[in-house]
Amino acid sequence: MFDEMPVAAVSLNALSCRVGLSESVMSLYFESREAALGLITEAAARHRAETAETCAEWANPSAPAPVRARHIAARQAATFAAHPMLCELLNVQHAILEHDISVDVAISYRRSSRDGIR
Repeated sequence: MFDEMPVAAVSLNALSCRVGLSESVMSLYFESREAALGLITEAAARHRAETAETCAEWANPSAPAPVRARHIAARQAATFAAHPMLCELLNVQHAILEHDISVDVAISYRRSSRDGIR
């Protein structure tokens, strides 16, 4: 779905049609489009983290710091290039967190984002 349209254009109705549920049923699970996009972003980030090697595996620890930094940056760029949907979701993350979500959803989203980078 995100290959077909920009994330900003995705509505809760479009999401519900894609998964085969009515919009009213989707509303039982997600308080808003932004809450659904937040959960999708979390899942995409978790998948990327599970399929990527750790930063420690990306560079020779005995190499000089500038060389390690270039290797890590190149690997980060490559893993993000392999996950374009995640990049777009992260790009609109500020809008997700600023509109139509409750404090509880925002806190949950922030905590899971924090836990994902540990």
